[in-house]
Amino acid sequence: MIKRNLCFAVPVVLFMSFAAFPHTLEGTWISNGPNNSKVVLDFKPNGDFKVTVGKDVENQGRYEFKLDTFKMYDNNCGANVAGMYKITFYTADSASFTLISDPCKSRSEEVDGGRIKRVSGSADH
Repeated sequence: MIKRNLCFAVPVVLFMSFAAFPHTLEGTWISNGPNNSKVVLDFKPNGDFKVTVGKDVENQGRYEFKLDTFKMYDNNCGANVAGMYKITFYTADSASFTLISDPCKSRSEEVDGGRIKRVSGSADH
């Protein structure tokens, strides 16, 4: 009886932990760029994003985020060329990207292994 209850309880607790604390990308994040530059990433609730280095917009486009999968379509690689990455959240305001698939080599070289930290916006606390 205890074993049966435990088999039921563990999946329920795991489901509740993910359901109760869904992650979001909405807000402003920073990342370290080349030559100690600060890269600012703005993720909007409507699925738009913008990447700024200094005062220059380096890239922009659309994104989709579901569970731990992030898809992006951007101006540099083409509005119909999807890059897909796994996002690992360390906290609600700290995450990293791991390449799943991306036919755009320049984008995958920049995004894969990248770490971001939220500085403002919707945190899931």
